[in-house]
Amino acid sequence: MKKKIFFRADGNSKIGLGHVIRCLALVEILNNNFECVFLIHQPSDLSKKLIEKYCHLVALNKGIKDELSEISDLVGKNDILVLDGYNFDSSYQLAVKNKVKKLVMIDDQANWHYYTDLVINHGSSLIEKKYKKEDYTKVLTGFKYSILRKDFLLAARKQRQVSIVDTLFICFGGADPFNATVKVLQAAL
Repeated sequence: MKKKIFFRADGNSKIGLGHVIRCLALVEILNNNFECVFLIHQPSDLSKKLIEKYCHLVALNKGIKDELSEISDLVGKNDILVLDGYNFDSSYQLAVKNKVKKLVMIDDQANWHYYTDLVINHGSSLIEKKYKKEDYTKVLTGFKYSILRKDFLLAARKQRQVSIVDTLFICFGGADPFNATVKVLQAAL
């Protein structure tokens, strides 16, 4: 029987799907060796369809502050829990830490005290100094820890020559609540 890894992230048309996609990239890597289960709060039809292509989905019905009882009923002492999102603060981490074998956080902000066993941040390794953490918490930073889907990894391996740059691709993820896309487009033009 395979060990279980639970992935906890949210995503929809309002907040974007970045956290979900990042977790699904990990699922894609780990699926052969682990039983992967995705925990998501009130998933949209799009999120359901996307996640169910890769692994089992469990829809959480309670809000973030009350979901810990739901999660406690699902995870076990031999399981791994991966958190990816901006709602999993220090108190949340402490509440789930002793319920699982290992707790992992995919993070890009370094804005709490971390009680996880592992933090993965694909940003600059300079951010590592900003992490307030327990002695047992290992922090992995830098581009070599970028979590990318298989399609992107395969495309990156292809040889190509660029002679003229006549296009520009700008992406801020699935949501742009501050209208940054328009500002960057205006600057680029």
